Amino acid sequence: MKASRRLLEPIYRDGYGYKKAGVCLYNIRPSRPHQESLFGRHREEDEALMDAVDQITREHGKSALNLAAAGMPSGRDWTMKRQNRSPRYTTRWDELPIAEV
Repeated sequence: MKASRRLLEPIYRDGYGYKKAGVCLYNIRPSRPHQESLFGRHREEDEALMDAVDQITREHGKSALNLAAAGMPSGRDWTMKRQNRSPRYTTRWDELPIAEV
């Protein structure tokens, strides 16, 4: 979060509309290889992760972090933006292009 703020502050302009976006990070691994514990992660790693989550929650509120599998928080409606959806004319008869002579 600190890095993203540091990078965005110089280009932010007041009065322009901005969209909220999310970032998914997959397969994050330490820079040095290590042997995993037989029973999962190390307790120190769990505590460090929970400390980070607690700090983000304190600074940005309870709705700052959510599990992706949990869906949207209750009370917030979400709909997909369909204006950029690809045409479905390979599967929908009513969307076939019509050639006029």
